[in-house]
Amino acid sequence: MFSKILPDRVGSLERSSHGPLVALVARCVQNRETFPLSLERGHPRLTKLPSHLLRAFHRPVCIFVWTCLHSPELETSVNHGTQGSSSDQVFPVALLLAMQLPHCLPSGQVDVHKEDYEENRNAFIGMLYILLGFVFISFNLIMLTAITRHPLINHACFKLLTIVSFFDLLNLLISLPFSGTLSLLKLNHCNSGRWITTAGYICMISWTAYCAASQVLALNRLLEFWNKPLCNTLFRRSRAWVWLAVPTVYCVALNGFGQAPFYFYDPYGGGWVFNAYDRGAPNYVMLINNYFKFVYLIVVYISMLYLMYRKISRGDKISSLQKSVALQCLAVSMVSGFATLVYPCIQYLPKSSTKYAPLIGQLLWVASNAATSIVYLTANRSVRRNVGRMLGMAEDTAGEHTNSSPQLLLAMQLPHCLPSGQVDVHKEDYEENRNAFIGMLYILLGFICITCNLIMLSAITKHPLINHACFKLLTVVSIFDLLGLILALPISGTLSLLKLNHCNSGRWVTTIGYVIMIVWTAYCAASQVLALNRLLEFWNKPLCNTLFRRSRAWVWLVVPTVYCVVLNGLGPSPFYFYDPYGGGWVFSAFDRGAANYVMLINNYFKFVFLLVVYAAMLFCMYRKAARGEKLSELQKSVALQSLIVAMISGATTIIYPCLQYLPRSSTKYAPMIGQFFWIASNGSTSIVYLTANRTVRRKVGRMLGMAEETGTDNMNSIGPHGQQSENSHK
Repeated sequence: MFSKILPDRVGSLERSSHGPLVALVARCVQNRETFPLSLERGHPRLTKLPSHLLRAFHRPVCIFVWTCLHSPELETSVNHGTQGSSSDQVFPVALLLAMQLPHCLPSGQVDVHKEDYEENRNAFIGMLYILLGFVFISFNLIMLTAITRHPLINHACFKLLTIVSFFDLLNLLISLPFSGTLSLLKLNHCNSGRWITTAGYICMISWTAYCAASQVLALNRLLEFWNKPLCNTLFRRSRAWVWLAVPTVYCVALNGFGQAPFYFYDPYGGGWVFNAYDRGAPNYVMLINNYFKFVYLIVVYISMLYLMYRKISRGDKISSLQKSVALQCLAVSMVSGFATLVYPCIQYLPKSSTKYAPLIGQLLWVASNAATSIVYLTANRSVRRNVGRMLGMAEDTAGEHTNSSPQLLLAMQLPHCLPSGQVDVHKEDYEENRNAFIGMLYILLGFICITCNLIMLSAITKHPLINHACFKLLTVVSIFDLLGLILALPISGTLSLLKLNHCNSGRWVTTIGYVIMIVWTAYCAASQVLALNRLLEFWNKPLCNTLFRRSRAWVWLVVPTVYCVVLNGLGPSPFYFYDPYGGGWVFSAFDRGAANYVMLINNYFKFVFLLVVYAAMLFCMYRKAARGEKLSELQKSVALQSLIVAMISGATTIIYPCLQYLPRSSTKYAPMIGQFFWIASNGSTSIVYLTANRTVRRKVGRMLGMAEETGTDNMNSIGPHGQQSENSHK
């Protein structure tokens, strides 16, 4: 049985840097009689296994190796000098991962990790990728918004380009901010589990879909010059959108019928490794896709250039739009084709090759997906003109002002609209480029606040913090914080930057407003559950354990789910919209002038609830201290930090509705002030815990390579046999 589970690595384990402990465990693994499988069930050590090991690994392996690690022979070895080493204390988890997952070392690193990597290389790569992601994703979103506007979106080539740009965006999100976060926090499948290999599988699906979409666009450009009637038959009007089925079927077929994949990330190398599951086997999915795309694009675009040359030599007229789009598609395909050719070669370089190979491959992938937006924003006049109008840097010309009638129709059908395409809360004294300033400010703040939130989330979801109920509940609150920050900063900033509102873009903007209200009410309910947990911690500890102990804390996720569904589903008909020049959302009912009872009930109930609960908590803490009862540092710090966050959030719940119902003649800064209160409410959680919580700071320091891991921190809440420690260190 163990021959199927454990790889043949005993020799390499004995030679590793873990010393006598690893060698002893390796010999224990070799000697199967040390722990007979017949004793697996009912073994006395079974109940002493750490729960996080039993959840993460095969049960027989856990029992077998853990028994080896607690054998008398091991204890003798530990007493002779291996005890107290931090690497020894974390060794069982790393060894179990190394035994079960391919491409893992007992140290918790991937096997492509090179010894000459600089110590903080991962932090540099992570920050570089996140910064590049901020730049290139912004370019992509601006271009996407420009090409999906009238009159460009009426052309089949721009419909297909929209599909390509959408897959570009998915790939950029994965290759830059997501991969950068993995590098920054040193996350790989060896120390964090299989979810990272799942992310790698999504990478390959997105890449193959992008390749298929770019091939469809190339076919459209060829038919434009070779057979115009056939091109119209295949791509005219809405038929271009039907071609989205091609990349969908292509990526499903190619990834679904290939060999079992195993894709993983090297946080120090800065690149993904796309291997087959079998060690050393080539990845035919990537090879077939990349080389087929390279040959296909060469043949199609050479044919297109030949047909263009023939038309010009015969004196046939070619429009400037046809020529520019064709040549720009060719430029993008040259960059993409180069990446498809070189990337597989880098993947199969020997492990002794340059340490910069993964980083070079990743940057080629980024260049392939970023080239589309850069080329069209710099070389296409129509796209540049649309972008200029969106940013207020160019006037609409008479010939291109054909979109005023759709705006007028929207204004006649939707509430809170003016015939000019502005919302009715728009003030005449708004500065001309105010929207651009607000948009860039929100996007920049989003980069900072969302990064802080992700770092804190990664810290509190690691062992041993996540074993505590309060940190489980804090994780739920932080997830809703993250959703709120994404909606309040980058999404709202993009709407301001591009002057998008429901009057000129349609009801999808109001749908975003509805999502915002759902997320906000869910966040409020989650923060109330956390407050209840903090109160019971000091008032009735047995009841607190009954309600929140172990995995029961996760069950409380039902409360914000039911709360937000009931409150938003049974309330009055909502109509939530955004003012891109004011920089804030307006949460009103559909009927003009009607109060939004959903927001009022939620906000004022939350304020009263938090006020009563935290006042009661402080009273209970005072009584315990007066009676001389000891309060742990964990209890006091988490309680006070939760109180600080609740005070900021409570101020928001009171002030935000007041700003919503100010007279329209009031200050033009009211919408932005309300938006900043919302941002402060969701952003304060990560800032307070990153600055005021020593354990969270220490976890973050270790993730960023700025602090050494101590044995105390590793074992502070899990005893030698997995039991919960009463005096958790903070």
